[in-house]
Amino acid sequence: MTACTIQDNISLRQLHSFAMPAVARQLMNLEHVEQLYALHADHALHNDNNNNNLSQVPKIILGEGTNTIFLEDYSALILKINLKGISIDQSTAEWAYVTAAAGENWDEFVHWAIQHQLYGLENLSLIPGQVGAAPVQNIGAYGVEVADCIARIHVYDFISNQTLWLTPAECGFNYRESKFKRVWQQRYCILAVTFKLQRTFQPIIHYGELKQLFAEAIESPTASQVRQAVINIRQKKLPDYKLLPNAGSFFKNPVINKHQFEQLIHQFPAMPSYPLPNKQYKIPAAWLLDQQGFKGFTLGSFGCAATQPLVLIHYKQPHTKPGHTNQQPPSLAALTCEFVSLVKTIQNTIAQHYAIHLEIEPNLITSQPISSSQG
Repeated sequence: MTACTIQDNISLRQLHSFAMPAVARQLMNLEHVEQLYALHADHALHNDNNNNNLSQVPKIILGEGTNTIFLEDYSALILKINLKGISIDQSTAEWAYVTAAAGENWDEFVHWAIQHQLYGLENLSLIPGQVGAAPVQNIGAYGVEVADCIARIHVYDFISNQTLWLTPAECGFNYRESKFKRVWQQRYCILAVTFKLQRTFQPIIHYGELKQLFAEAIESPTASQVRQAVINIRQKKLPDYKLLPNAGSFFKNPVINKHQFEQLIHQFPAMPSYPLPNKQYKIPAAWLLDQQGFKGFTLGSFGCAATQPLVLIHYKQPHTKPGHTNQQPPSLAALTCEFVSLVKTIQNTIAQHYAIHLEIEPNLITSQPISSSQG
């Protein structure tokens, strides 16, 4: 059986895109599912029969860390996903079922699919992270959600110490949500995802900037042209986390009911919106922040991106008053205090002006949740 080698006291600054100076007490690089069996056996060996359930052991499953922010040191185990491999399992004239290991880079997988003339993921180009993280928050962009293309998900069950396949219907997919994000957070480790991809390309370009771009330029774009357009838009609006540490869009687009929508549209006629089923409306959170002057807003070592206020940035050097410099880098506790202050400032401002509560999208690792929405 493969040994489960665990490293102690590992810096997390380079292991998550927000680059907070946190430390993990224990970390295991997961390259084979056999390591999970070994971890289970090791845990059972050192615990009595009534306490050998790994689902009850605190842990974090970490991919590239692009949707996780460590606001304090982590005192339990981190499983760093490094599982690799892509295969075409089944193919017809219309569809192909493709399985990608959880540790594959998401954007590289999208590119691989297009190169193999397999379609459906183009609008999700350049979203950071790994394949295994995509179902967790049901990533989406420009009118497409990853759940639209998922056929099944291969997982390890920390309770039964076995692997199994889950269907999309079992996963509770919703807007930026799934059971993996909350109720299954400690139960399952995603090993691979099987996608049902089309053999014939059918562009989805009716959403936002893509609609405007192709209406003015190309009437019937290819998959590669749609992918490149998405990449260009994202690169123009979203800062590269390798240069300016960030975790992508920090707030979800709020969904409101018809009554609240009618009140707000009467007060703010220019407010953009997208109708949803059940008489609900999705409001672009970026517009709300932009209207309140948060583009380029800074507070200490943090701020909103000048091109996209939904992206909160951890600046390498804090924004200080002229003539003042910080000789010592701020502590993790001090940084966390500044960051929480920025988040609450934004949330309180939007709540005051629009009666909308902005929910946080990334996974915040903290024993002191910023708001009740973080569960």
